[in-house]
Amino acid sequence: MLKQAVAQLKGDKPRLRLDVDLRLDFVVTNEAEFVSPPKFAVAVGEADSFPYKIPAFIPVTYVSDSALRIRAYRNIAEISSHEQLDRLRRDWRDRFGPFPPAVDNLFALIEIKLAAARSGVTRVEVRDRKLMLTRHGDFILVVGKFPRLVAAKIEQHLREILELIKKL
Repeated sequence: MLKQAVAQLKGDKPRLRLDVDLRLDFVVTNEAEFVSPPKFAVAVGEADSFPYKIPAFIPVTYVSDSALRIRAYRNIAEISSHEQLDRLRRDWRDRFGPFPPAVDNLFALIEIKLAAARSGVTRVEVRDRKLMLTRHGDFILVVGKFPRLVAAKIEQHLREILELIKKL
């Protein structure tokens, strides 16, 4: 936001922020949660279902320096175009090496946000394989129902969501 304010003061055309809310029940964006399931889940016997979530974060094993990791998350938050996303991917690959699955998934989330913003979607939510998209405060339904994610593997759900949003 600070960069946007400075750009506006300089007279530059401000870049739009991605204002898309993502809530995916099968994605874990916190490394601590992914590494050890919450105590509540263990107490209620839900720990068995936890491995069926996929990671989407910058692992400590990929970027070990916390200051660099914070800067990396800031760079992700500032992405507002595919060009910026491609540039960031190249920079990270050059600097940190090949992406672990958690980083690939994180980039897939950004692609979903970009596609949703382009389609006017303000909220992308998945609950029990139901894809609930919101545009102008209303749900987007297909034949009166929420689209279902049908991919056999949970790792394919992010690509499936992206393809469904691109069809809007």
